Amino acid sequence: MSHLAIFVVPGYGHVGPTIELTRELVGRGHRVTYVIDEGYADVVAEAGARTVTYRSIRGQLPGQKSLEGAHMASLFADFIQDGAETVLPLAESALADDRPDLILYDFGSFPSARMLSRKWSVPTVQLFPQIASNEHFSLFGGPDAAIQTDESAMAEFGRGYAALLAMANANGVTEADMPVFAAGFDERNLVFLTRAFQPKGETFDERFAFVGPCFAADAGKADDAWQPPSSSDAKVLLASMGTESNEQAEFFRSFSDSFKDDEWHVVMTLGKGADPAALGLADHIEAHSFLPHPQVLPHASVLVTHGGPGSVTEALHYGTPMVVVPQTPETRFNAQRLTELGLGTTVLPEDLTGDTLRAAVDKLAADTQVRENVARVGQESREAGGAVRAADVLEGWIAGSPAK
Repeated sequence: MSHLAIFVVPGYGHVGPTIELTRELVGRGHRVTYVIDEGYADVVAEAGARTVTYRSIRGQLPGQKSLEGAHMASLFADFIQDGAETVLPLAESALADDRPDLILYDFGSFPSARMLSRKWSVPTVQLFPQIASNEHFSLFGGPDAAIQTDESAMAEFGRGYAALLAMANANGVTEADMPVFAAGFDERNLVFLTRAFQPKGETFDERFAFVGPCFAADAGKADDAWQPPSSSDAKVLLASMGTESNEQAEFFRSFSDSFKDDEWHVVMTLGKGADPAALGLADHIEAHSFLPHPQVLPHASVLVTHGGPGSVTEALHYGTPMVVVPQTPETRFNAQRLTELGLGTTVLPEDLTGDTLRAAVDKLAADTQVRENVARVGQESREAGGAVRAADVLEGWIAGSPAK
């Protein structure tokens, strides 16, 4: 059996999609090693993987309604600096006597992963938690990118590029090599999304395997799983603004005020470390610091979300329409894409009030066309193959076969 190494940036939307894939690989007899921030060591180890841990220097997203490109560029620069200064020497030492047969990584982790690939002649696979890039479409990078960056963002990208270039030069990669070394995609790419949601999906060739989200077959069926309200007439509304920016007590308090009548049974996930008891909620409104969304989404009529990759792919998989309150350039793009495909609606942060949010939820819940659209996309997601197909594809790539 083979040994696979996984490099992912420290964020639930990046780590989460790989966990069930890891369980599938380990169940087939493969060995998996994560090079991962120590905060995710336990969840990775529970999936059966070995861990090589470090403490990331990355900053946290500020708790505000709208984050601009400079915030995201700063995080990206931190990822690059992590890879160049910490992850590469750590991984090279830890894996030197047990080199992997395949290296998996997401774009924020590419410096160390691709450098080890060059040094050890080990093939790589790029992971896309959601939207992928190819020669015809890119979220970031270049004049035709879907999301453009401003001057302050470019300054932060410059910091990251300087760290990347220093690492590259120290390891024999010249500046002339950088366009290939820092490319936005690989010769082998695993996308945790359906092709139908991917912009310009028809242009992605056999180098890209769209396997959809990787969930456990019994997600949400544990004995201690969340249970829906006993009344069959209750409409369930799930609300989450992500695990990253969780200092949003004012948002959730206003949100709960907007649903103080009992027409909806509201379930809110506030973010790890938040205190649900501090909100003082009505009986028909639940607040949790964290709750796996696959436990709730099969019962939910609407999801209110920031539009992060994990939330979007989970909701699409279970056929749940979304009201997106985007906070970053990436989530604004996701909101635009969902609206284009008739899978949800958007409330921009500058338009956000309790009344506008409640109106958007009620209108979306009554939209039969949207419900039909998300049901169709959910079926496509469930048929994409998930962790089983992803593992099949990886085994094929290890054997030198193209994706199917």
